[in-house]
Amino acid sequence: MSYTDIIVERIHRNRKILVEQADSPLISLTIRFETLSHKDTIRFAFKAILSILDELIDQTSRIDLQEPFDNSKAWAAGLLKMQDVKPLILRLHRDAKETNNLALEALYHAYGQGLSVIHTKKHAMGLPIYELTAKIRQAQPENYENVVNKTIQHYHEILNQIEREPDLNTWALFIQK
Repeated sequence: MSYTDIIVERIHRNRKILVEQADSPLISLTIRFETLSHKDTIRFAFKAILSILDELIDQTSRIDLQEPFDNSKAWAAGLLKMQDVKPLILRLHRDAKETNNLALEALYHAYGQGLSVIHTKKHAMGLPIYELTAKIRQAQPENYENVVNKTIQHYHEILNQIEREPDLNTWALFIQK
């Protein structure tokens, strides 16, 4: 069974999430995330979120979507506390449930998961899982595998960039390494 067949089967079962961490195309990404420090996982999420944020703003015309990102960056830097940012992230997940557009719903969840990486790096795979779900929902079945592979390659490029660039960020004390 091809990966496209697996995705089509999941769509027919009315699953909201169309990819899983254990899926063969995601294994290399999963392994890479396991070796990342918390700081580098956050750096990845902040870079990956930018395209999600742009797409959400384009699709919804909601300028207030920038606030959770900006406040999350301040939280990661130790300038705000989790209690200041958590309501904004939870609002993203509520907004996801209020839309009838399954791709848009997945993008909201991807955005929220990406910002939640600050709390714990265990949220790291949530960003690609939800973003890939959104991209698949916007694609034709004959393009599913290509969309997944291109997106995962883009994630690896971001990770390679993070490895090459020095970390010049200021970090909150709870973000150890």
